[in-house]
Amino acid sequence: MNMNPARCGLIPASKSEPDTCRKFFSGASESKKMAIDWIKMRVDLQSHPKVVRILSAIRPHDVLNKTDKFRVIGGLHAVWSVFDAHCEDGVLNGYTPETLDHVIGWDGFSSALIGVGWLIENTGFSLAMPEFLEHNGQSAKRRAEDQKRKRDSRNSTEPVRKLSANDADKKQTREEKSINTPIPPKGAESVKVSEKQKTPAITLMTWLEAIKASAEKPIPENDPVFAYAEQVGIPPDYLRLCWREFRDRYSQPGSKRYRDWRGVFRKAVRGNWFKLWWVDADGQYMLTTCGKQAEMAAKQ
Repeated sequence: MNMNPARCGLIPASKSEPDTCRKFFSGASESKKMAIDWIKMRVDLQSHPKVVRILSAIRPHDVLNKTDKFRVIGGLHAVWSVFDAHCEDGVLNGYTPETLDHVIGWDGFSSALIGVGWLIENTGFSLAMPEFLEHNGQSAKRRAEDQKRKRDSRNSTEPVRKLSANDADKKQTREEKSINTPIPPKGAESVKVSEKQKTPAITLMTWLEAIKASAEKPIPENDPVFAYAEQVGIPPDYLRLCWREFRDRYSQPGSKRYRDWRGVFRKAVRGNWFKLWWVDADGQYMLTTCGKQAEMAAKQ
């Protein structure tokens, strides 16, 4: 259950909360207290296959026909909030499915969660949430907040403007053109035609053949793209997948010509031109639908 931050606090205080209150009233800042007062929920949770399965399991028993996917998401929020407030290891002691149903006010909801594997009923009156420590434990929240602070710190050094899809396409085109339009040094008003002809724009296939003839690697091990990928956390497999997609795209007949193909590839990685990956709230890289398709094509 990989989910984005959302406020919780739908249930009474647990036995462990007086200690938290003492810390708060003894001088701990409210910002620190509230820093981890959230749970993670996916932004596309309404389309998750397990949400659809939960809805299908509950609807036959809904005589008033009031259950829809958004009510299911509300029920999930309530359940995850109970776990977040009353346990630290993902095990809710003293609870049965019926007890949890009573707390959230929805009979049969716990059984539906058990049916899809989002809840486990243990012997001895306890319930468990799979992967709780990975996504909603205190350590996971601290990791997410650390990642957010790092991103905010990086973003504060340079202004960032949110781009629409159309703006992003125009920006990519400008980046591609900038590779073929070098800026002359100060004082040089023009570049001689003879100098331009020394590095003509060529197709990727022509460049790869020349590289192969000179016994060079297309992207040598000391290329800056590897240092950049390591710096931002792009997995090596994703980098190789990006190169394969880059090579296939620009090997098509009529593809663009460039003078510096290695530079173009670096820009493709930095800008995620082919939309192969995305980064979750914890800073973990995941493949997009395009990325998964490219991965399957690479295995054929």
